[in-house]
Amino acid sequence: MDNIIKPIPFIKFKENKAFVILATQRSGSTMLCKDVHSLEVLGSPDEHFWPLLQKHDPNKTGEDFLQSFLINGNTTNSDYYSIKLMYDYLHKFGFWVSDRTLPFDQNTEYYRKYAINFFLENFDDVKFVYLTRKNKFEQALSHYRAVKTSVFHLVDNKEIRNVNITNPMNENQLLESIDVNLFDRLYNKATNEDQKLKELIDEMGIKYVELVYEEIRNDYPHYLYEMAKKMRIPLDESKYKERKIKKIVSDDFALQFREKLKEVAQKEYI
Repeated sequence: MDNIIKPIPFIKFKENKAFVILATQRSGSTMLCKDVHSLEVLGSPDEHFWPLLQKHDPNKTGEDFLQSFLINGNTTNSDYYSIKLMYDYLHKFGFWVSDRTLPFDQNTEYYRKYAINFFLENFDDVKFVYLTRKNKFEQALSHYRAVKTSVFHLVDNKEIRNVNITNPMNENQLLESIDVNLFDRLYNKATNEDQKLKELIDEMGIKYVELVYEEIRNDYPHYLYEMAKKMRIPLDESKYKERKIKKIVSDDFALQFREKLKEVAQKEYI
């Protein structure tokens, strides 16, 4: 199969710079994207490639991904084009922007590295952020609640639902009937994928700034200035925007769920 990537048309880019967020599901990446976007100097990060990856179209090309990045990655007209990539589909992106000569299922690690190298090879300046969430119980619970209720995000106090989830539950129902097997899978997913992501970028030797959800949630906007300082990116500290956030899983609900889970689970989750 012919290589589907052509050289990036540099003339289309204001600057040949990329800002890449690497994270796992329910790690606080949506909040991070909104914070970065508000700076207006690091592009407009989001999962710009996910809609294309979801399409069952064997004819999609690397140029389609590039065009999506070009259109959506820098709506602030800054010097950077930015993106958020999740570990659980990093290999899929790598596959579609490669020549696809190696079998997909047997070469997932190769394609994950290809995905990261895509930015290193095509941009002169790449800033990487690795986002982690220390409390894996709450990360798994956030994912579990989203899957069961269909509410994945709160934006301006409005619920963003996954319409493909049928018969969504409310929080009281979640406490009355816990799917231990599902929670266990999501807990293991959060733990294992975060560990593998960290191992991957360390093995590749890329430079990155590590951010911790529990810290950046309560340290806005100071954490952004510290991040920019490490990246040697100047920021005007007088122009930050007020941030209003609300945890999709309340502390009270997390405590209640943990107690109920102890009654039915065979192990304790930390």
